[in-house]
Amino acid sequence: MRVVLLGCAVLVGMLAGCGSSEKPSTLGESCARSADCTGRLRCIAQRCRDLVAEEEAEEAKKRVAEEKEHERRAAQCRAGKSCTEMGLCSADRSQTASLICLATKAKHCRESAKCRRSGQCTLREGRCVLAPRRDADCKKEHGSYGFSPCRDLQRCTVRDGVCVLTDTACRTMKRRNPDYNFEVWEEPCRDFGRCTARNPEDENEASICVIASSDDCKRARGCADLGACTYVGESGGWTTYPPLSTKVGTSPCVPGSQKACKESRRCTDFGKCTYRGGDCVAATDRDCATSSRCRSVGQCSAVNGDCVVRTNADCARAKICKTEQRCVPRNGACVGSSTR
Repeated sequence: MRVVLLGCAVLVGMLAGCGSSEKPSTLGESCARSADCTGRLRCIAQRCRDLVAEEEAEEAKKRVAEEKEHERRAAQCRAGKSCTEMGLCSADRSQTASLICLATKAKHCRESAKCRRSGQCTLREGRCVLAPRRDADCKKEHGSYGFSPCRDLQRCTVRDGVCVLTDTACRTMKRRNPDYNFEVWEEPCRDFGRCTARNPEDENEASICVIASSDDCKRARGCADLGACTYVGESGGWTTYPPLSTKVGTSPCVPGSQKACKESRRCTDFGKCTYRGGDCVAATDRDCATSSRCRSVGQCSAVNGDCVVRTNADCARAKICKTEQRCVPRNGACVGSSTR
């Protein structure tokens, strides 16, 4: 009986010992595993650490460093010429690789040289800009420099408080070509297909007229004259008329169908009525026979995509044979019988 009681006492003592535990370790105290640490603490290198608090402290330290760096960069902007000249007195927080100064206060715009010189005194999206209310504001001169968005940047119409170039302006524009010393006028849309307005995001950049679609190509002389009615991209944009080429890769507008070729002056005048290889060519003598050049100077034979003078028959049907007695084919032309 005594043995049984003693065994029970030992068993009870063992159970009591298993149920007991030491006090959990707090921050910085030693540990064997994370379960030994209290709350959210974790056992790292046998010490209880608060990783969340450490991360928050590191983030706070980083923010302080970033704020100091931003203030240093802002001080550079305030001390720079861009502040007094253009009102760009604050540093862009989103840019860390390079220093970019912005306008963030209306006061800086009003006090800038840009305001006095060009009337650009209104703060908008980090810049000091003009604030036109009517088209007339775009056309008139502003500031001591007489800045005019219409005259200087081709921006003559107000849209959402900004002077812009419009498609309508491009399609009706007539201007002097600055590439010539003498007076040469051109129509960007009619001459070159530049019928769509492109306005750069920066309001101080000039707007331009560009070719942007087949509709633009169809408005240009190149469609009726050359069959170049299909838009294929801006590569090799036309700078002269007629263009040096209407082939894909060298021209933004190219022939795109048999119909475009047959309805063009290249067909009626030069016999280039067949759509082939992305261009209009004279494919057969029949193409050449219907052309005005065949009737007038005898270019009635198709050779390598062109209509040329090749036979006596070509010259015999030509007007110059009847009116000038130039009826003999020689070196690609109809000449008189006595010409050597």
